[in-house]
Amino acid sequence: MRTAEEFEDGAYPEAINIPLDELMERLDELGDNAAREIVVYCATGARSAYAQRMLMQVGYANVKNGGGLGAMMARRNTKPAAASSSNEPVIVDVRTPGEFRGGAYPGAINIPLDDMQMRIGELGSKSRDITLYCASGARSAYGQRILMQMGFTNVKNGGGIMQMMRQR
Repeated sequence: MRTAEEFEDGAYPEAINIPLDELMERLDELGDNAAREIVVYCATGARSAYAQRMLMQVGYANVKNGGGLGAMMARRNTKPAAASSSNEPVIVDVRTPGEFRGGAYPGAINIPLDDMQMRIGELGSKSRDITLYCASGARSAYGQRILMQMGFTNVKNGGGIMQMMRQR
């Protein structure tokens, strides 16, 4: 969804570039299969969120917002959290990968809030004990609501990282 200039500066491997303002005129490049998985991304995730809604409104059923290019590349270069097959309690840091690299709660996995719906399979059972945290508690509160709306029954907001560290 980025501009041609942004795309030339770097892109996800095998991605095609359709700037957001050209999306509706270039739908034919996406093919006729409305069930085909399409992952859209931009610089920050804002344009791709808009593109996701546009594509779903015209009938594409399997459109995911990949967020920003950095998040896309980070997912490509890191394997999914090993937590998916387990039902043991898990602590999830919903901050950005950069924030996570700057320091995280011991044993936490990083699933940025913008990636939560795309990476839901990494969380395992819907009854699993899941504690979310971020910098202040705001993003983790939003993530808690998202997961509960998706049927997860045992999700806690751990608040901010400092609050989590004090509870250790």
